[in-house]
Amino acid sequence: MKPGHVILFVYGTLMKGFGNHHCIATSEFLGPAQVPGMLYANGLPYARYDGGMLDQMMSFIQGELYLVDEVTLRRCDRLEGYTPGMKQNPDWYYRLQVDTKDGYPVFMYHVEAPPKHAEYIPTGSYRVYRDDQYPRASRGTS
Repeated sequence: MKPGHVILFVYGTLMKGFGNHHCIATSEFLGPAQVPGMLYANGLPYARYDGGMLDQMMSFIQGELYLVDEVTLRRCDRLEGYTPGMKQNPDWYYRLQVDTKDGYPVFMYHVEAPPKHAEYIPTGSYRVYRDDQYPRASRGTS
């Protein structure tokens, strides 16, 4: 890995094709990945990481990996409302290091307690959720 860089797992609006991707667009895309946990959304995604679920193979969050530099990581921290070293409110995002399904250490943004009105996404994919919520005109659906 390049000095001063980390691997960031993104699963929502930071992914390719979504509104906040511009924050990491200059970073190197490393490919798709899965992280154990549960994905929720109420328009915006909320991931609840649970490494203990890895052995049970119960639920995985689908996302993308990027090699990001420190400036990009700080930009993402600001976007997600995360301040390194400060105790966060349990329903706010915070950044933690996790292992992917394949055992690679990465960083991701996580919430301890998704909002009560957030819907569980059984596919673990924000892209599938958004496509279901907002069908594309090119598919011929309305």
